[in-house]
Amino acid sequence: MKLALSTAAYPNLTAMGRDVVDTGKQAAELLLKLIDGERVGHLMEESYELRARASTGPAPAAE
Repeated sequence: MKLALSTAAYPNLTAMGRDVVDTGKQAAELLLKLIDGERVGHLMEESYELRARASTGPAPAAE
């Protein structure tokens, strides 16, 4: 079970997030290739996404 600190707070906090497990796997694969002497190119990172939670509400009304 993974628990983000933003979901441990009350109310749950809105935050930017991404799949850190997949990012870690990709980093490990690249590192193993480097250790084996392979050349590695650039890798496009996954975009972050807005994860709206209970701390997000409607915008205040214009005065």
